[in-house]
Amino acid sequence: QLNTSVAYDKQINTPKQMLADFAPLLVQKLLAVAPENYNALAGALVSNLAQKNILLYDRDPQIEKLFESYNWAGQIVNTDGDYLSIVNDNLGGQKTDQNVQQKINLQSNIQNDGSIINTVTYTRTLSSSSLEPGIKNIDYARFLVPQGSKFISASGFTEHPNYRADGTGYTLAQTDPRPYTIDSDLAAMDAVTNVDGASGTIETVESGKTEFGNWIETGPGQTSIVTISYLLPSSVNSGDEVSLLAQKQPGNSTADFTYAFNFGAKKVLWSNADLTNYSQSLKSDIFIGAVLAPK
Repeated sequence: QLNTSVAYDKQINTPKQMLADFAPLLVQKLLAVAPENYNALAGALVSNLAQKNILLYDRDPQIEKLFESYNWAGQIVNTDGDYLSIVNDNLGGQKTDQNVQQKINLQSNIQNDGSIINTVTYTRTLSSSSLEPGIKNIDYARFLVPQGSKFISASGFTEHPNYRADGTGYTLAQTDPRPYTIDSDLAAMDAVTNVDGASGTIETVESGKTEFGNWIETGPGQTSIVTISYLLPSSVNSGDEVSLLAQKQPGNSTADFTYAFNFGAKKVLWSNADLTNYSQSLKSDIFIGAVLAPK
């Protein structure tokens, strides 16, 4: 971090050159590993693949399909049940995400008509250690949920303006004499984007999922808590199967994940975990499910 952000030649201005210099040295070390250390090396590789700290890609479609079958390619997975993935974009170049502790709590509540309302409470705490005073963690958080989910409410987010491809929302757009060139890709994104006036939450579609996005700014030693509620596109009846796939963002730190499904009057016939009081570290993808007893 020091070499890529501070101690580099500002005139040459190639702060990431260190990574290019390091890569061949790493390969040399790996090729020189003694046979008695092969098992340890393979174990570290498989563990980091499972935790999405390493991803694999190949231009050969058949090999890439094999990587995807092992969940080593980092893809957003399609599922018939509930789904949640929180994707963080750290802005500002300060790499403060390495000092952030995360907690994710998901509550699913069956309504009288069988519909399900989810409420996600997401907590980010920024450690004050090894940070320059005043440097905040500026995060654009995207909540990927089943496509067709309906936004209900959100709170706790940091207010930011929303700029559209035609300049709408940009405060200088009315006085800037330069004509706007509208990018077709950005305009297509705007066409499927809604903004909640109360919270500023942006609703759009991403990778076959409904996406709710908003800003979270956290100062050193501070904790940010945001909540977002939405109606799932499917309902549940007695005898149905219910499931949740929680996917970890590749490269992200581990989050404490808790989940509670309020089944109401419905009875559970089988489950692979306690869905009413589930707790696990989200260091890799998590799949849990249950079958409801018939009437």
